[in-house]
Amino acid sequence: MDYVNYLFIVLFLFLMFKRILPTKGVNNISTTDLKAELNDKNKQFVDVRTPGEFRRNHIKGFKNIPLQNFEKKQR
Repeated sequence: MDYVNYLFIVLFLFLMFKRILPTKGVNNISTTDLKAELNDKNKQFVDVRTPGEFRRNHIKGFKNIPLQNFEKKQR
């Protein structure tokens, strides 16, 4: 029965670390760094939320391309 408790503890720790640590290839930046990046005219920024979410609140200069549209555009 003790192994079940250990299994729950390991599962809990795994989920906590997965939530805290960023996904591979995703970089977190501060708002100050973002402001500096937005001044770079050689970069394009994409907001992948739905159009409704984008209309409610977005950062000026970001282009809205919903995530579900990426697969369609690559074909």
